[in-house]
Amino acid sequence: MDLGRSRPKPRGGNAPNQKAAGGNGAVYVQEWSHGDTCDHDDVAESVIKGGNIVQGSVERSTTVRFSCGKTWELVDINEDSTCHYVMDVSVPELCQHPLFKAPVIKTQVVKCLPVN
Repeated sequence: MDLGRSRPKPRGGNAPNQKAAGGNGAVYVQEWSHGDTCDHDDVAESVIKGGNIVQGSVERSTTVRFSCGKTWELVDINEDSTCHYVMDVSVPELCQHPLFKAPVIKTQVVKCLPVN
């Protein structure tokens, strides 16, 4: 099954249902369009989010969201609307990129002394 062709769009934000650990929540988004024709009888123009209408049918399309994670993993995939799919992928190498690094939280030790 062909879910579409890539059209990269870098974009920040949190990915819903994010299960990957690490990073600052930023995602790199790729939009894939012009996939196989989704020609189910129940497909209607009003319920199509990302596909293109072709001769009364709709082409499948996919949004792929890459984020920082401990391992290369397909974290989640779902069909958020008819013939449009969303895939969340964790990529360890992204954790080293400045735009994906988790903020460094500085801590201070507070030492309390008794007051006489």
